[in-house]
Amino acid sequence: MRNVMAIADRELRSYFASPIAYVVIGFFALVFGVMYASIMSWFVTQGMQMGMGMGPQNLNVNQQLIRPLMLNLAVISLFLLPAITMRSYSEEKRSGTIELLLTSPVTDVQIIMGKFLGAIALWAAALALCAFGLVLFLNRFAIALSFVALAIAAAYPFTKRVFPVPQAVLGIAFGFGIPMAYAAVQERLPLECWLLLAANVCYSFAYDTEYAMVDRDDDAKLGIRTSALTLGRWDVAAVMASYVLMLMILTFTGIYLDLAWPYHAGLGVAGAMMLYHWLLIRDRGREGCFRAFRHNNWVGVVIFAGIVASTPLRLPWR
Repeated sequence: MRNVMAIADRELRSYFASPIAYVVIGFFALVFGVMYASIMSWFVTQGMQMGMGMGPQNLNVNQQLIRPLMLNLAVISLFLLPAITMRSYSEEKRSGTIELLLTSPVTDVQIIMGKFLGAIALWAAALALCAFGLVLFLNRFAIALSFVALAIAAAYPFTKRVFPVPQAVLGIAFGFGIPMAYAAVQERLPLECWLLLAANVCYSFAYDTEYAMVDRDDDAKLGIRTSALTLGRWDVAAVMASYVLMLMILTFTGIYLDLAWPYHAGLGVAGAMMLYHWLLIRDRGREGCFRAFRHNNWVGVVIFAGIVASTPLRLPWR
């Protein structure tokens, strides 16, 4: 793993030591920005026409704004990603360092993985720049929180080397969209915001620990620190305790917000699913732990369904 990261670091530095990184990021930002402005302009025009009773009678943000934007992003990726990866080896051959790389004490797989990670890091930098461009449409509070979110997301991969339970950091990274959403809409972070973030951290810790139990042996060989390795024989108990704490926080949140009974019914169904997870992971088998990890999407579905069912329906035309 150390050789892979060394090659990835070398690859990424080589991108920014030449104009290639700035050209790729600039070109991507320009094309993506033009496409975003074009689609947004069309969407706003349709909305204005709908308001005057002249255009379509309904608009769907996901289908008519986000979906075409993501499809255009995929098309851009089809052109830029091959250019980045092909340049990776052609530049080695042009500069005369290909022989040095191939004769170094690393395997072919390590070379490929290192160069792949370097290219992905460059692509991630381009995506982060465009994402920040979208954040600029929000208020100052949300913009300030975006820097905190970026720092947490960037730090997470390195916590696997130094922090005994990186799954907790992953939970914060995954859940930081919660305070950003509250900041963007309400310009404040009320109590329920922190409760939801805490519940999300517990949930992420539980399901990612289940996944870490699958890769326990491989992670130990690679020297990666995970909650499954740190907790040892207490891993199953920690997963279930995280589930229980998550349900307790969400139950208190529902009472605090005075949500209707379907919300609590959804939590009850989610609790039953978590007991099923215990049956799958109690013997720590790889297959059972992986099935429990994959089954967590249904836990999220029933909780979300309970939230929707307990929320009064507000129709825009009323």
